[in-house]
Amino acid sequence: MKDSVRALNEINKSFSIFMSFLKDTVRNNSVQFCRSQKLDISDKDLKKLLLAIDSSIEQAFTNGYGSVQKTVRENLTDKE
Repeated sequence: MKDSVRALNEINKSFSIFMSFLKDTVRNNSVQFCRSQKLDISDKDLKKLLLAIDSSIEQAFTNGYGSVQKTVRENLTDKE
């Protein structure tokens, strides 16, 4: 059981790091796109857009990760 808990904690940590990279990449690419396409968007509006993007990513993660955890738990339990 300890191994299962440890494995689940490591998977959760990995997903957290993955989500951080995902958000950083989307934010950086969004800023680069706005600048390279010379979109007429103020820094203030760009910050609002980036906040909405971050919130959307967090919401998607929150809504979807439960099924990932369930699958991992079931598979770890089957192995013990």
